[in-house]
Amino acid sequence: MRAQASLKSIRSRWPGLEGAYVRQVGGGSAVLIGTFSGPTDPRAKQQLDHVKQIVDGRTRPFALAMLTRFETNPGALGQFDLRRARERFPNQNPLYSVQVAVWSDLGSGELSLADVKQRAESYCKQLRTRGIEAYVFHDGGTKTSSVCVGVFGKDAYDPRSTLYSAEVEAVFRRFPKHLVNGEPLMLPFDKSDPSKLRAQPPTLVEVPK
Repeated sequence: MRAQASLKSIRSRWPGLEGAYVRQVGGGSAVLIGTFSGPTDPRAKQQLDHVKQIVDGRTRPFALAMLTRFETNPGALGQFDLRRARERFPNQNPLYSVQVAVWSDLGSGELSLADVKQRAESYCKQLRTRGIEAYVFHDGGTKTSSVCVGVFGKDAYDPRSTLYSAEVEAVFRRFPKHLVNGEPLMLPFDKSDPSKLRAQPPTLVEVPK
């Protein structure tokens, strides 16, 4: 949630970084920009230099930016794999979807990777039978499987106004609670009373490349 909040702030404050996105990296989340073939990709160095040179007053807020690696475990694309959306919209960049659910072992050792994938795919198919444009994505780097709804172009989010498009808002209303392993993720929202909880909402994510 903190990464998503930082992402909104970055996109709003620096329009040149509107292509930034949040990605799980290792045991946490990072705000990234760009997708490159590797550290020797000339575009990677160009993007890194650009980000490091951004000035805010007398400071360079991203002077310590660095290249990082994440795995997506591409494998074969299933029928409802989220990456298939890029086959339909090859010229749309950025391309978004709304993540409504995620499955993970969460380090418990209780769910195998196969179980995680099967449960996400089952939920995706349930939504499809209801006429909902649902997709599934298996992330080998984090060993999680997510289910997303809809495909949206660059107008999905306005970094200046921090508003979402009407189409994205409609998905938020239809899926007000983000599910983790099938249950709403309840989070504290009142610092003065940690016992007060509310469901985490779904989140806009970039379709993997």
